[in-house]
Amino acid sequence: MNQAKNQKQQHDSGGGGRAPLSLTQRKRRDIIQAAIDEFQAKGFLATSMDAIAASAGVSKRTVYNHFASKEDLFQGVVMALWDEAVGGQAYNYRPDEPLVDQLKAIAHLEIGFLNNPSRFALARVIVAECIRSPGLGKRIYQEVEKSESGIFAWIKQAVAEGRLKASDPMMAAFLFNSLIEGMAFWPQVVGGQEPLGEKKREMLVDTVAGMFLGWFGRENK
Repeated sequence: MNQAKNQKQQHDSGGGGRAPLSLTQRKRRDIIQAAIDEFQAKGFLATSMDAIAASAGVSKRTVYNHFASKEDLFQGVVMALWDEAVGGQAYNYRPDEPLVDQLKAIAHLEIGFLNNPSRFALARVIVAECIRSPGLGKRIYQEVEKSESGIFAWIKQAVAEGRLKASDPMMAAFLFNSLIEGMAFWPQVVGGQEPLGEKKREMLVDTVAGMFLGWFGRENK
């Protein structure tokens, strides 16, 4: 808790080499975090904008200044989590390092985020609401499709260097993420399975990297 608070304060003040957040940006961030807490605890239907405003320490009008409706705020929550999971990750492509080592490091990072029990309850809320409201689900999916995940940028660089043969880097990124989610996210969210232990994590990392390079890799690269 203290570590998270310190990171938040550091980000607010521009520590760690990042530009400080403006007041508007801090309020938006606080609203999204409050919405995450409320949606996770109560579900979408039982959560009110009043409760979110109170939890964020802002007025209801401020919430509506940032998000026109509860559906828009819900979409904002999903995109914030997506950005945190894959979109916001900066995977630095290193031309002199073996691709398998880089892919394993990326897989470890993504598994660490996705296979986190604290995310499972909210993920179930998101899935249930997208099923209940197909229009909202479609909007969210379209936004996710438009985003460029960290692995997507990494793949494009590796292709440009001639080390991967992915004619469609977006599809390659989708397949990489799907291999991880298929064992480290969906079984836990939908099937109630336990988070992966260290041995299974390592097996998944090795398998994903091997399968990915087995199809997209160039020999001796």
